[in-house]
Amino acid sequence: MDVIWISSYPKSGNTWLHTLLMWAAAERGYSTFDLDVYNLINKNIKPEPCLAINRELFSQNTCILKTHSTHDNLFTKINTTNLSMVGFLHIYRNPFDMLLSYINFTRIEYKKILSNIYIDSNLYKNFLFKEFLGFDHFFDPDEWELLTIDKIPTKNLDHALAFFSKNNLTLPFYQEMSSGWYANVNSWVAKANNQTSFAFKYEDLFGNFELLPKILNMFSISESYFIQRREELDVYTREHKKQSDSQSNIFYNQMKPYYFSNFYSNTAIEKFFIENERALISLGYQDILKY
Repeated sequence: MDVIWISSYPKSGNTWLHTLLMWAAAERGYSTFDLDVYNLINKNIKPEPCLAINRELFSQNTCILKTHSTHDNLFTKINTTNLSMVGFLHIYRNPFDMLLSYINFTRIEYKKILSNIYIDSNLYKNFLFKEFLGFDHFFDPDEWELLTIDKIPTKNLDHALAFFSKNNLTLPFYQEMSSGWYANVNSWVAKANNQTSFAFKYEDLFGNFELLPKILNMFSISESYFIQRREELDVYTREHKKQSDSQSNIFYNQMKPYYFSNFYSNTAIEKFFIENERALISLGYQDILKY
């Protein structure tokens, strides 16, 4: 089966992009089911062809799947040979915002880890609270779920940013699957042809009017209809964010670009930029300090 991949480093926007496409094209045959390749393989579910793709570019036997793998290791990671890549949409996000999104997501992840018999929960707790965030104690899962990032002290968020930089922009529990932030993004950027394979910044989906028509050309979706549906999704998400106990409130915490300056100190931001300047500039974030 042919595959168009929606890919990203974790917490960089591939679920959000899939949700946007689903809202805009569900009536045209875009799948409303789980497209995560690892979940489908684990459940032995065969992907279904996507009816919403552009038939002038792709065959009728083309499906959409999501992944957090690097481009180079994609088929090694999923251990299957019956999928043939014919295109991809790789979305990447600036590492400052991405890391905040990950910290926020641990409010869900922490509870899941504690109930996962295949993961050492003590190892995860020590990583999350002490090594990564620099706390001197562990949090109860229910307490952590209620602790939004605006309630986490700046010094601890700065500690997480420094940890991420020191460890070559990798997160230990995602390293095997996704490698590091820069390695992951660069592996897809290097393969993009801007016809059926695109690599673009999450931030560019907010106002880059040259990018959107190119992406939508891969699907049977008009630009005006997509924008209309995106606005409807924004309203839906805002309504769910009012539910403090809703997991979607956590998952879709900050659907906007460049909000990191409200959380890290200026000193930590500048230090991170200096340490990772080459990677940031190569991926189009040379002006990120102005935010």
